[in-house]
Amino acid sequence: MVMPATPAGSHPDAAQQKIINDFQLLGSWDERYQYLIDLGRRLNRDNDVPRIEENHFYGCQANVWLISEHHNGCVKFYGNSDSLIVAGLMAIIFKVYSDRSAQEVVSLDPKFLTQTGLIDHLSTQRSTGLMNMIEHIRQYAALCIAQSKKGTI
Repeated sequence: MVMPATPAGSHPDAAQQKIINDFQLLGSWDERYQYLIDLGRRLNRDNDVPRIEENHFYGCQANVWLISEHHNGCVKFYGNSDSLIVAGLMAIIFKVYSDRSAQEVVSLDPKFLTQTGLIDHLSTQRSTGLMNMIEHIRQYAALCIAQSKKGTI
């Protein structure tokens, strides 16, 4: 079951609340994992990120390829993975963090992780990889802020 995506540019809290609501509607964890797999299939189909060393993200047990961009004051993230669940997690992360100002990304508290119960239902390796991806996204946004203050962006 694939649910509609959160509109780009929506308020970060609205994006998080949509994810929380989607997880509550699904009920069982079997349904929630299937939702992640469906999101992962769509992400891998829609994000044709080249699987090259330059895009390879280390810090996750699965193979992950991630591209971060900064344009017109907003950051955007693209990626895919050889694991459909990890790709589904990436899709959720992108809904929350992509198409935001770098300042929003840096200051955003990922409350959806605890309020969905997601962080408690992932293996240790997956939750570590998820947190590493979020940290990478935040560090990229912080770098964009620093570079824009120096006038290099």
